[in-house]
Amino acid sequence: MKILRKLYSYYYRWRYKKYTAVRCEELPEKLRNGKCYYLMDAGFAWGLSFKCPCGCGELVNLNLVGSRPVWNASILDGELNITPSIWRNAGCKSHFWIVGGEIKWVI
Repeated sequence: MKILRKLYSYYYRWRYKKYTAVRCEELPEKLRNGKCYYLMDAGFAWGLSFKCPCGCGELVNLNLVGSRPVWNASILDGELNITPSIWRNAGCKSHFWIVGGEIKWVI
């Protein structure tokens, strides 16, 4: 079973390796693969949510304001950049960057 999960994860990583930003006030009921949802309030981005790029399907929520941990997200020339790296400490334990809309895995 572990091998099947690994194969699915590699396929998922290859298939959805580029992320684009979508601005919204509320998360949609069904998140789309390859989309990062900028959560806005009065034109101000306060959070970012997306499906984990490893293929586990878990929701990743990033805080863009307030208390730690806090991430910075920007869109330059239509491409999404998030700093610092995203390291899930539960579930799949994925560790990655999003640079130019692409997932850069930490090895």
